[in-house]
Amino acid sequence: MSAPVQGMGQMSAASVMHHPPGMIPSNPQAIQPPPTVETDPIAKFKTLLPKLKETLVNLFKTGGHLFYQNASQDETGAQLDNVTGRFEKCLEEFYALCDQVEMYLKLAQEVIQQDKDSSRNTPNLILPQKGDISQPEGQLYSQYLSTVRAQISCAKDIRDLLHDCLKNFHEHLHP
Repeated sequence: MSAPVQGMGQMSAASVMHHPPGMIPSNPQAIQPPPTVETDPIAKFKTLLPKLKETLVNLFKTGGHLFYQNASQDETGAQLDNVTGRFEKCLEEFYALCDQVEMYLKLAQEVIQQDKDSSRNTPNLILPQKGDISQPEGQLYSQYLSTVRAQISCAKDIRDLLHDCLKNFHEHLHP
């Protein structure tokens, strides 16, 4: 496939998800402010669909015209105008939009996976340290930090166990 249309760079899930200061959402309903067309990959995907349909129609029209031209040329032997360049341009536009659609769908899938991971690892919404606590379910940022420290400690313990296991494995292979 071709490269995305000029101006469309690679995006990551981190660049799409915007959170208010002090708030880390753990579910899709907690994302504030609501996603806009600029930040939501699904909304961007939806805006590309009409363009994709239009380029597909143009591609079919140009391909049909080229097919008709070639059939007429085979029958009569007369040389008609060259549509091949227009067909290739339409095909290139279609592939560029397909690439963008694929990118936004993959980005949306990544955002959803990150949200699932977030809700699994930190099931409570993180509340700001100071201010009004309008949501009864949640934990303060200091509590969140202790949860993160515990998760990091657990990950380090697992890593150390794996390194010890690998070290013992090599010792058993080479006595």
